[in-house]
Amino acid sequence: MISYFEVPIEARIFYLLLFFLTEVNNIALLAFSFLQPDAFKERKVSSILLVLQIVVGYNIIASGVQVERVIAGVRVGGELPLIYDIEAAIIVDILVVMVSYSLYRTVELATWWASHLSAFSIKHSMDALPEGLCYYDQEGRIYIINTTMSEIAYALTGSVIKNAIDFYNDVRNLKIVPEDSVIINEEDLIVISSGDAVFSFRNTAVKDEFGVYYELKVADITEEYSKTRELYSKQVELRKQQKYLSQLGESIKQVTIKKEILAAKIKVHDKLGENLIAARRYLATGEGDIEAIRNLWIANLTLLSNPQTDTVENPLNSILSAADDIGIKLVWEGDVNDEMLLSNSTHVSNSVLVLLANTLHECITNTMRHAHGDTVYVNISNDFRSMVFRNNGVAPTNAVHESGGLLNIRRQSAETGYRMVIISHPEFNLMLKSIL
Repeated sequence: MISYFEVPIEARIFYLLLFFLTEVNNIALLAFSFLQPDAFKERKVSSILLVLQIVVGYNIIASGVQVERVIAGVRVGGELPLIYDIEAAIIVDILVVMVSYSLYRTVELATWWASHLSAFSIKHSMDALPEGLCYYDQEGRIYIINTTMSEIAYALTGSVIKNAIDFYNDVRNLKIVPEDSVIINEEDLIVISSGDAVFSFRNTAVKDEFGVYYELKVADITEEYSKTRELYSKQVELRKQQKYLSQLGESIKQVTIKKEILAAKIKVHDKLGENLIAARRYLATGEGDIEAIRNLWIANLTLLSNPQTDTVENPLNSILSAADDIGIKLVWEGDVNDEMLLSNSTHVSNSVLVLLANTLHECITNTMRHAHGDTVYVNISNDFRSMVFRNNGVAPTNAVHESGGLLNIRRQSAETGYRMVIISHPEFNLMLKSIL
């Protein structure tokens, strides 16, 4: 039998420290049992046991302190505390019971919190949000605020939020730090650039059965704002390029017209030269067919008097004829068909017709050679801003490698003001989109 005072001082101090920590935990558990009664099974029994543990633990701690004073030579008036004569094993047993029950209730409370929604879990989840949240009434009294909002408010104003309305007005009036802050957009959404950071503020009313409250949301949108500015700069640059391409397309059109006029002049010049040579030879030697020479002069005079009759042949004639000869069927699915193109009722420029003809030629060739198909589908919009070509037969197993004809089509489409896109799966598609 070893009494308490015969235990080494280190062990006695350890006992008292464990009793003290258990008491603190018991008091906290008792408080939570009233704040969150659903968290404990048999709440009344738990509360009674916790109160009993608190009383017993308090008496043991108080008696232990008195014993230490007696052992240290400080005599206290009155009878010695009861613990002075209690066996040490009994003290250890009481301590084990108290610690075990306290830990059991702590685990029970932690388990309940992990699986149930409570005011504490709501506050904890709000604090974990990257967005600042603050709910307040019409007088600016704050009901709930998360950690992010407090941090942003302190970064902007240098102090905590005391009144939500005053804080929001300070934001609107730029009474924040640093002083070079600016409001980028002032509507129901306020975006503030403060130093190197950009924040968005949105204040909305929230109604429930208890009245009207307000929700103030603040988010750090520095990265998003930077991306937006970068995108805006690219859009400005793209508009400049579109304007340049439009001017380039017009220049290409004028060059094409001049080339056609020059070709007509060269043809007239060549024919006239041939006629002059034949006439000179006949006059000098008498050789040649005078009737043929006369017909040449009539043809040349007709050409000179009405050069518009010497029109450039429609480049689609040979393509459509070649497709029919090799057994490839052309199916026109869009607003434009082959009859409209051959009659030129669409009034499309010759450069676009040449691009269309070359693309059709390449698609017909690839359909027969690679896809082993017999049909090419053509879908052209009414304004020729979109031209899509696809075919039947075997679909490509891998991405189409552009070389030879396809590479030439890509170069020609860029020169004509179109962007070429190729899709390999689930079927081959070649798309030309106007960028002018």
